[in-house]
Amino acid sequence: MPVQHRIFFFIILFQQVSYLEIYQEKIRDLLVEKKMEQREEESGVTCSFSQTESPSAGGRGTNFSFRRPIKKDYIRIREHPVTGPSVEGLIWKDVATYGEMDKLVKKGTANRTLATNRGHTLFTVKLTRMQKNEKSKGTSVSFINLVDLAGSEKMALGQKPLVERTYESRYINRSLAQLNDVFTNLSSGRSNGKFVSYRSSALTWLLRESLCGSTKTILVANISPAEQDFQESVHTLKCAAKAKRIHGPSNQDSDTKKQICMKMDEEIRTLQYLIADLTKNTTQSSSELIKHGKKSPDEVEILRPTREADGRSCFENVFQRRPASWR
Repeated sequence: MPVQHRIFFFIILFQQVSYLEIYQEKIRDLLVEKKMEQREEESGVTCSFSQTESPSAGGRGTNFSFRRPIKKDYIRIREHPVTGPSVEGLIWKDVATYGEMDKLVKKGTANRTLATNRGHTLFTVKLTRMQKNEKSKGTSVSFINLVDLAGSEKMALGQKPLVERTYESRYINRSLAQLNDVFTNLSSGRSNGKFVSYRSSALTWLLRESLCGSTKTILVANISPAEQDFQESVHTLKCAAKAKRIHGPSNQDSDTKKQICMKMDEEIRTLQYLIADLTKNTTQSSSELIKHGKKSPDEVEILRPTREADGRSCFENVFQRRPASWR
């Protein structure tokens, strides 16, 4: 009766999320605990003046209060040689349910810059899959990036904007223009063998793997039916059309990997069969020589290295004749 082998395995899934904001080309973690922010506020100093009546001097006096401005902690992007761009010091929170994830989204949204449309936000879900069995183990990591892009802004005629708003609009329009340039290069096919400036902005750098890697990307374009927004709507639709023409290598890479794995599994089964067959033949031939009295057990032991060498030579010949695509 053939021996049945049972292989026990189990799969472990981990979910983690992060939430960041890109404001004026600076990255800020939106999941920083409030206690840390309160410490920064308490350690800061600003200066304010107020005129008061001084009862002792019978005239006006001045009250001074000092408080340092709140300093926001910005973090930087680092390039990892294997995993690609990553944000240094970014907080990852473990989640198990949708409710926990929703709480973190609301918490991060509350920590955004007051003018919420003045920066881009990136909410990332990290899925880690660990599979173990008696013989091997493996880990795969996937990411889901949810990006909220700030809208491009155009000043109305006769409007006198604040200097700060003009400065913010300049950064927003610049980053969106650089994202549009990346769309243009990828959609026209000029990226093959040529340089694409992903590092021109923090937004395109972080979205590099979502645009050119083994990914599936969905872009939602927000347009307005108002007549005064006609030019902006047309520009948005043109940008979306460029993004639609981008074709990533995800399906091709996936199919190629599957084919390679199938060929390797077939090769492993073939080699295991050859090893078992050679071992069986060597054992049977030695037993027959002893049984028929042609060789004594000592002589069989002396000839064993020669037989094993012949078996290895035969095995190596078969191994060398395997298809080149398997190597």
